[in-house]
Amino acid sequence: MRKKSSFFRLLMTECRPSTCKAVERCQNQRFQRRMYPPLKVMRTPSRGWGLFVMADVKEGDFLIEYVGEMITMDEFRRRINRSIERREEENYYYMSLDSQRMLDAGPRGNIARFCNHSCDPNAETQKWTVNGDNRVGLFALKEIKAGTELTFNYQFESVGDQKKHCLCGAKNCSGFIGEKVNNKAAKLEAKKAKLEAKKVKKKEKKDKPKEEKINKVWEDLCFR
Repeated sequence: MRKKSSFFRLLMTECRPSTCKAVERCQNQRFQRRMYPPLKVMRTPSRGWGLFVMADVKEGDFLIEYVGEMITMDEFRRRINRSIERREEENYYYMSLDSQRMLDAGPRGNIARFCNHSCDPNAETQKWTVNGDNRVGLFALKEIKAGTELTFNYQFESVGDQKKHCLCGAKNCSGFIGEKVNNKAAKLEAKKAKLEAKKVKKKEKKDKPKEEKINKVWEDLCFR
């Protein structure tokens, strides 16, 4: 049964309780059983509320399901346009479920809605098939220590005429949510390292004839 469960995990599909022979021992029903680590909503220094994990988690661990009101794409566009027309300053809690449906955790949802954006996140969203339907969950991208704030990349698409400033503080921060991360610093470091390597190589090449000349002089002295 372990092999079958692993196969379903590769497909991002949970076992059905009615057909899984592992019954209570099945470890591939994490959405259905809400197998979350202890989580806590707390204030952050600069980004309002945030979601923190209160126990150590490993890379790939399931953190929490992202839930909300299920709406159509037409309703999603209507809500966005209404916000733009009213010039409402608000946070958006939309999450794509599939090409036809969106989740809106604004009017109703769970504590996953407090998970902030980061250009260098420690978690990611994954879409799983659970009992024949799509569901979205947050999963750890790396080992995370207890007391750490959970973040994921919103992949946010700007709406209206203003971009949303990013306050994640990461070294590769793009400055705005939804824009490509800033790899300028990393590129400069790589360029610098390449130039240093060239200098060393050039110096070695330059010093080599001198060394050969000195050795030749000593050889001549030895065999006179």
